[in-house]
Amino acid sequence: MITVINKTKNGRIYKCNECNSTHIEYKNLNFSFTSEQYSIFLDYISDLETTIDLKEKIIIWVDKNLKITLNNNELLEFKALLKIIKIEVKNETLEVNNFIFNNCLN
Repeated sequence: MITVINKTKNGRIYKCNECNSTHIEYKNLNFSFTSEQYSIFLDYISDLETTIDLKEKIIIWVDKNLKITLNNNELLEFKALLKIIKIEVKNETLEVNNFIFNNCLN
């Protein structure tokens, strides 16, 4: 049995009642965390800054041997999936705190 915590267009977070882990699926990424690991991961992602430069890539170190790279819009959506920020999607734009980012589809 799973409990869906949140979902967006490209991902979802759910808690597995059998293994007691929190699972994050975002695009082609898949994470499984204990409660403690999930809390640490949320704090880490919360501290990442988004930029106005939409071409800039944000590197997220998941482990000493693993990093993922997201663009600004992906990081905003990932933070929204994690419920760190609230975003509104209007047509092909993301709006965060009244600042509008044009959406670049890959």
